[in-house]
Amino acid sequence: MTSPLRITWTGFHTEGLTAFRNVLKIGANVNLFITLDDEAFGIRSSGSRKYIDICAAYNVRSAMVKTIKGDSVASVIVCKGESLRYKTDRGQKSAMQSAANVMGVGDVTCLNFPDQHLDKYTLTDIIAPLEKMRDLFQPDIVYCQFGGDINLDHKILFEAVNVVFRPIYEKLRALYAFYTASSTEWAFPNTFKPNLWIDISHVLDKKIAAFECYESEVRAYPHPRSSKALRHAAHFWGNQCCMDAAEVFMTVRQMYRE
Repeated sequence: MTSPLRITWTGFHTEGLTAFRNVLKIGANVNLFITLDDEAFGIRSSGSRKYIDICAAYNVRSAMVKTIKGDSVASVIVCKGESLRYKTDRGQKSAMQSAANVMGVGDVTCLNFPDQHLDKYTLTDIIAPLEKMRDLFQPDIVYCQFGGDINLDHKILFEAVNVVFRPIYEKLRALYAFYTASSTEWAFPNTFKPNLWIDISHVLDKKIAAFECYESEVRAYPHPRSSKALRHAAHFWGNQCCMDAAEVFMTVRQMYRE
């Protein structure tokens, strides 16, 4: 069983961060980090491999990360998802908790950078707390939003992540970028070229259930951030590799060390 969910709200200087276990997600706004292991949707409370997932801005999280059985997940959300678009509380905090429960994420920490304002900070302002996350968790695998997305926060956070996890960080085994619905496909030119497909056929319903926890983010079909469109996207990607449904990633770098 996963441990009870703990949500910590802190300043973006990272004081009071939760001590994470094996898997860490960092996002800019309220995000869905949907993971699966070999048996069930969700992550175990202990394991041997360490992951970090880094996201910018609100992400409906069409990305699913396949983890090894026994790995666990924690999440860091970099930006406040309501600060720019809504100005008022739209239930994002409670939605985050509900989605984390669906996904089996035990720890969520919010760094509280303002939404859609990462360009107001120097890159080192963003790098500093990410380095603390790296040093705290020491991940082997890193997932981040694609640097070619239309969303500026995605671009900036990707640049910061690429610095934090340069090859001089010797624990790194792989850095992957993932597809974000209504951001990656709307960029021009569209340079996202996946080279990793993960079968999510057996957990697609739970992915949609986690997404639907964020009622303020759900749009009517045929918007790409609708439940029906997310299903279509999962089937589209999966059918490319003879799967019913898949999530896709683009390898930024992958390393094997002696």
